[in-house]
Amino acid sequence: MQKIIIVLICCGAVMGFSSFSFANWTDNDTPENRAIVKAKFEEIRAEILTLEDHPWAGLYYQGDGLGTNLNLAVAPKAGFAFAGRGCVGLSGQNYGEITEKDGHLIFSFALKNEEYVTGGIPEKFLPVPWGERMYLIPQGEIIKFCNEINSRQEPRKGSHGFYFLKREDWEKEVQGQPEIPEQFKPYLLKTPIDATITDVVKIETNSRETLKRATVKIDKGKKDGLLPGMELYVTKSNSVLEKITLTDVNETQSQGFYYIYPRRTLLGGQAWEQEPQVGWNVSTCPSWRR
Repeated sequence: MQKIIIVLICCGAVMGFSSFSFANWTDNDTPENRAIVKAKFEEIRAEILTLEDHPWAGLYYQGDGLGTNLNLAVAPKAGFAFAGRGCVGLSGQNYGEITEKDGHLIFSFALKNEEYVTGGIPEKFLPVPWGERMYLIPQGEIIKFCNEINSRQEPRKGSHGFYFLKREDWEKEVQGQPEIPEQFKPYLLKTPIDATITDVVKIETNSRETLKRATVKIDKGKKDGLLPGMELYVTKSNSVLEKITLTDVNETQSQGFYYIYPRRTLLGGQAWEQEPQVGWNVSTCPSWRR
């Protein structure tokens, strides 16, 4: 749940450091569209029952079981149907056709789609087998998926997770590594990489003063197995739960961003999460998952 909460807070706060598109999908939410999406789910389920050993057709889920619950159904002829539900009910829906190209599934949306939290979904997915499991990973998020594996959040043991996994596949054991494109395989680590923050280069506050971003350096680099885009969790400090996303990596050291979020105090006032400090220990796998 912690990660989902961070996403909900940050999507508004990040503005000023990067551009963000806020979904206005409410035009999609009509009784007619709800009926169409529901019928499309049933059509896809019916097609799935006629298929034998199709590589990616199926019913998929991702979410935390509370604020975010995303359901996706896909089949080669019937296409796809999507419905997202949050704390207050339906938060997004869509349907359309699927085209296969270069190993990817490309969605053609019948309704307006803006990818933001549960309001929409990406246009392009890569089916990723992992043993008997099947994941659908958005284009451009293979490195993030590898980070989930390195941090031992995948392969997950239950339904809740941050990538679409075919329903009931979470009950299947996996061995080895997922079948990802060759260029991304170096991002899958056999053992965690531990490092230390050696310098806090600067701390910036966005234009709305709703988020701080620290640029930090650590004492490990390419020769240790680190690559740009990898994430390292703080493992030794004053109960900090945040992480560093690497942006620049040379042979012996790396640099990345560490986001500092505002929070409410017990007395109702606002304070900031702790700023990173030289000497903090970080790792590609958080200590509570070892």
